[in-house]
Amino acid sequence: MKSTTEAMDRLDSPDRKAAPTDTTPTGDMSVETRLFIQQAQRIAVIDSQIKELMEERDDLKSQILMSHPDPGSYEAGALTVTVKTGAKRLDPRKLEQAYPADKYPQLYKATLDTKAVRSQFAPAALEAYQTTGNPTVVVA
Repeated sequence: MKSTTEAMDRLDSPDRKAAPTDTTPTGDMSVETRLFIQQAQRIAVIDSQIKELMEERDDLKSQILMSHPDPGSYEAGALTVTVKTGAKRLDPRKLEQAYPADKYPQLYKATLDTKAVRSQFAPAALEAYQTTGNPTVVVA
């Protein structure tokens, strides 16, 4: 991964040529602005490549599951492919129907309904009870 300093140095070089997808005139832009544009364009390319690779991986895994449906380990040259059974999860709806809360209260717990809290209080009153996650970057 190239550092921001290296990328900015490259933008400042007199023999720099615009990327083929870069149609923005760069004469009036600062180095920081040009770097920002390049970073955003690179993120868009990487996101596209990741999507394509994930789709390819999912297709290959589906093909393997079709040809090797039974759980187990299979040799694939120097690699080992392991087919696992799917994770087992409880179905809350089925359980609620079979074991209603009025007959089995020990199976249930009361939880705070944050939607109701938001509807009952002004946003300013809830600020002391909020946490903020890490900032994110989205390139579209």
